[in-house]
Amino acid sequence: MDVHAWQFLEKKGPKHFCRLFFKPYAKCDSNDNNMAEIFKAFIIEERFKPIWAMLDEIFKKVKSRVTSKKHIVDHLQQDICPVILKKLEKAKDICRWWQLSRAGCGMYSVNNGSDGFVVDIVAKTYTCNAWELSGIHVIML
Repeated sequence: MDVHAWQFLEKKGPKHFCRLFFKPYAKCDSNDNNMAEIFKAFIIEERFKPIWAMLDEIFKKVKSRVTSKKHIVDHLQQDICPVILKKLEKAKDICRWWQLSRAGCGMYSVNNGSDGFVVDIVAKTYTCNAWELSGIHVIML
């Protein structure tokens, strides 16, 4: 569909975009540990039951949770789930106080009090601090 996209993916190699090369485990121990802790807290009462009763109760509890979440999603009116929508609203409130000013040639200065940085839309780069132009990092805009 897009020649430039095809060339970009050819340079990257399939290990960056092909599911065959993705690892099935979490890359971050804390993420893996957090999921385990959440699940252990979810089944805290069931863990003290005999094995068959424990497995049956866990199955019922997980099935009930999946069903309730499906019911919630079926009745959503917007395309964005409520948790992400809440995070977007929080980000909007934080960004409200930042000031944007055009610096010319596709460059913009973004400031909030003493904090600030410069964004170059053309080069797709930004500075960590508007007063320290040597700290340029590449970002995907």
